[in-house]
Amino acid sequence: MAKKYLSARTRTKHTYAFYKERRNNPQWRDDFIQVRSQRRKALFIQTIVILIIIAGGAVYFSKATPMKRAV
Repeated sequence: MAKKYLSARTRTKHTYAFYKERRNNPQWRDDFIQVRSQRRKALFIQTIVILIIIAGGAVYFSKATPMKRAV
């Protein structure tokens, strides 16, 4: 199910696809810009969190003692 965003104009929820279809309509332009900003901020935060997790894993596994091989 697609995420829905609250419209400042009508106070109802719509999907991003709804806003994208109406991005050139002057009545919906402000809502589209606001929703696009929310999506970009969420994507930025998700990217930062993923990078922190990857960096933390890389540091953890680089400091882990290597296993001794049984010969």
